[in-house]
Amino acid sequence: MSTAQRRVQELEKLILHHQDRYYNAESDISDDAFDALWEELARLDPGNPLLKAIGSDSQRDAVKKRHIVPMGSQHKAADEESFSAWAKKNALQAFLVQHKLDGVSLELQYERGHFCCALTRGNGIVGDDVTANVRGMRGFVPTLTAEWGPCGNLPFTGGVRGEVIMHKDIHRSHYPTHANCRNTVNGILKRKDGRGRTHLHIVCYDAVPGTPGKPFTGSLPFADETEKLAWLARQGFVTVHSHRCANAQEVVALRSEIMRTRELLPYSIDGLVVKSTDLDFQDAQLPRPKKQIAFKFSTQEAITTLRDVQWQTSGVTYTPIGITDPVRLAGTTVKRANLCNPNMLTKLCLKIGSHVLISKRGEIIPKIEALVSTPAHAQEIHIPTQCTSCNTVLENSGSRLFCPNVNCPLLSHHRITRWIECLEIKHVGTELIQRLFEEKKVRRIPDLYTLTCEDLIEIEHVGNATAKKILEAIHHKKEIALQTFIAGFGIEGIGETMGEKLICAGFDTLEKVLHATTETLESIYQFGTELAKSVVTGIARVKDDMCELLDRGFVRILAKQQAESPLRGKSFCFSGSLRNGDRATIHRIRALGGVVRTSVTRDLSYLIFESLSQPYRTAQKLKKEQGVALEIISEDEFCRLLDQASASCTHTGETVHPLQGKSFYFSGASRSMNHKHAQEKVRALGGDVASSVTAQLDYLVFYSQSTRYRTACALGIQIISEETLHKLIATAQSPLHTDAHVHAPLHGMSFCFSGDLDGMTRAQAIALVQRLGGTVKTAVSTQLTYLVSNDPHGQSRKCQNAVRCGVRIISEHVFLALCTPGT
Repeated sequence: MSTAQRRVQELEKLILHHQDRYYNAESDISDDAFDALWEELARLDPGNPLLKAIGSDSQRDAVKKRHIVPMGSQHKAADEESFSAWAKKNALQAFLVQHKLDGVSLELQYERGHFCCALTRGNGIVGDDVTANVRGMRGFVPTLTAEWGPCGNLPFTGGVRGEVIMHKDIHRSHYPTHANCRNTVNGILKRKDGRGRTHLHIVCYDAVPGTPGKPFTGSLPFADETEKLAWLARQGFVTVHSHRCANAQEVVALRSEIMRTRELLPYSIDGLVVKSTDLDFQDAQLPRPKKQIAFKFSTQEAITTLRDVQWQTSGVTYTPIGITDPVRLAGTTVKRANLCNPNMLTKLCLKIGSHVLISKRGEIIPKIEALVSTPAHAQEIHIPTQCTSCNTVLENSGSRLFCPNVNCPLLSHHRITRWIECLEIKHVGTELIQRLFEEKKVRRIPDLYTLTCEDLIEIEHVGNATAKKILEAIHHKKEIALQTFIAGFGIEGIGETMGEKLICAGFDTLEKVLHATTETLESIYQFGTELAKSVVTGIARVKDDMCELLDRGFVRILAKQQAESPLRGKSFCFSGSLRNGDRATIHRIRALGGVVRTSVTRDLSYLIFESLSQPYRTAQKLKKEQGVALEIISEDEFCRLLDQASASCTHTGETVHPLQGKSFYFSGASRSMNHKHAQEKVRALGGDVASSVTAQLDYLVFYSQSTRYRTACALGIQIISEETLHKLIATAQSPLHTDAHVHAPLHGMSFCFSGDLDGMTRAQAIALVQRLGGTVKTAVSTQLTYLVSNDPHGQSRKCQNAVRCGVRIISEHVFLALCTPGT
C-alpha cells in the first residue's frame, strides 16, 4: 500500500470520528482543522464516497421524521482565491450574502399554515423531532397567514429552514462554564425536559413548499431569494441578516468589513453564506448546492511563548498540550493549545521557550500553527517513554503515542467510562468511577453489576439511600441494542454509528461479530484495512467480558426483530413522485427487515418507479450493461409485495406485547378502576408504570387537572382519558390466536392509516390489525375496506382518494371498536 493510500485511510477515519463528535456537541478540533482534513482527502482521492456523505447530529433514542427536502451541507471557501474561483465558475448575475450563524440547523414543518413539527439536521434525510423544545423558543411562529400560492390566498404547507442560536450575553450570564454558544444550543435542544429552551432564538433563511419526500410541489412561490426573505418576515419570523452584492469584489470587501465588526454582533458567526439571488430548486436539492458557498473567516492569530508541554491521556493515547504565556484571541484569554501528536513537535522543531504562532481556529480550539523563533536557552521537550499507569514502554507511531499493554488500567478505566456513557446510566459520574477504580472495586465492566450497597457505602460521601439509587440505575437497563452493546466497550474506531454499519452488513448477532475477520470487515462501506484490524483485535480483547455480561444475565441484547423477516436482505429505492416514499411505507419496510436506499446501486434489490426518472434510467443501464439482478416494479406490485410480507409475519406464533416500551402515569382518582388494578393490567401487557411525571413519560392517564397534569402539558406528554385507557387495554387483551379455526375479528378486512393516532403509534396499529386477522395497505384503492383517520373530513391525499374510490373513512374510536371483541 502506498503512502498516499495509507493517508487516505487515516483521513477517512479522522473525518468520521470528528463528524460524529461535531454533531453531538463534543467537537475536539476546530472547523478550520476539519476543513483542512476534508480538503486533503479531496486532493488525494477526489472520488472518495465520504466526500459526498453528510454528517449526523441524530440521537439514537430520538423520534425520527423526514425532511421536506434533504438538508445538505455547503461547499467552503477559506480564502479570497477559493471564493473568486467559485464565483468565476458559476458566473452569477448577483450575490445574496448572509451571516453564517454559528448554531444548530432546524426545519419547522407546517401543514395548511399550522405548525406540525420541528426537526434537526439529523443525517440530512431524517432528523430528530424536537417539537416540544421549539415551542418555547424565541422567534417561533405557530400559525402562518394565508398568503401563499399564485393568488396569495393559500395556506402554506412545507418547511421553514433556520438556525437555532444563543446570544452571547445569555451565554455569558447563564452558561459561563460551557465552551461556546453552539455546543450549548446543541445540548439544550437534546434535553428531554426542555430546560433552557427560552434562552434560544430561531433565525430563518429559507422556505421550502411541499411535503416530506415531495418538495417544491405547486407553483413557484417567490420570484427570488429577496422576496422569500420578505415573506418570512411578514409571517413574523426573525430573518438572517442579508446583503445584496453586484459582483465578487463587493462580496470580498463586505467580508473584510464584517470580520472587523463581528465582535459587536449579539450572536456568533463563523463566516458568510453566499448564494445566487435567483431560485434554483434543482440545485437546492443537491447534497452540496453548486450555487451557494460558505465563505469562512480567517482565523485569529497571535505570537506567544511555549512554556511547557503536558501529556493528556484519553484511554491509552497520550496527546501533547502546549502551555503558553497568556494571549488574547477571539475575545478570550488563551493559555493552552493543541499540539495534536508527537509528529507535530518534530515537524515544527518546537522547544520549551520557543516563540510560536498560535491561532484560535474556528474560534474554539487554540492551536500552535508554526515556529517563529527559538532562543539559545530553549530546552528540549520531554516525550514520555513509559505509561504513567502500568509503566509499560510506550509506542510512538508518530501520529500517535500510546500504551500497548492490553491490560493497562487506563484502558480498563476508559472502557468502564464508555459503558456508562453509552448506556446513559444515571448517578454514576466520573468521580465515582475513579474512586471505585482506585479502590479496586471495579476493574472490568462486569464488576459494575456485582457491586453491593456495602461496597458503595465504604466510599466517602455515599450513604445508604445514594448507594441504592446507584445500584438501581446500573441494573435498570437490561435490554441493549447490539450496536450500543459493542460501542460500550470502547473499541478503537467503533461507536454506535459504525456498529450499525456492521449490523447492516450482515453482522447482526454478537456471535457473527465475535467471529468476524479482517478480510470480511474491510469490505464494509467506510471500513478499511486499518479499522478492520482494530475492530477484530479490540473485540478479541473484550470477548470474555462480553460473554460474561450475557452469560450471567447482567444484560441482554435486544432480540433481532428481523431474524425471520420476509424482507431481510432486500433493499428498496423509490423514483418519480415516489422518490423517497412516505414515513409509513419506510417504517413498514424496515419493520419487515428491509432497507430503504436513496439511490440506485449495484446491490439494490428493488426500484419502485412511477415515471421514467433518473433512478429508473440508472437502474435500466445497470441491468443491461452490467447484468445487475435488480427488479424494477410498479407501485402496485410493491404494495402487493409488502402485503404478502406482512401476511407471512401474522402466523409466527410469537407473543406480542402491544404496550411494550410505553410508560403510563395515573393522575387523580378513577371513576371505575382503581390505580392498582389499572397498573397491573398495564404491566401485564408489557407497559411500565411511572412513579413521577418526567419528559420520558409516554402517557398521563387524566382524571383531574392536578399539578402533574399541568407538568405533563408543559412537557408535551400525550394525555389520555380513562375511556381511552380502557380501549387500549381491551384492544391489547384481544386474543392473539393465529390458529385458522379461531375467529379473527378483522378477518377479510383491509386498513390504511392517514395521519397520527391519539391512543397508539402507527406501528402498534399496524401490528394490531395483522394480529387480529386483517391486512394493512399503504395506499388507497377500491379494494380497501377502511381508511382510518382522526380527521375524516380532512383534505389529505389519502382522504380524497378514499372519497373517489368509495372507501369508508373511520375514526380511531371506530377502529378500536372493530378491534375489540364483543363490540
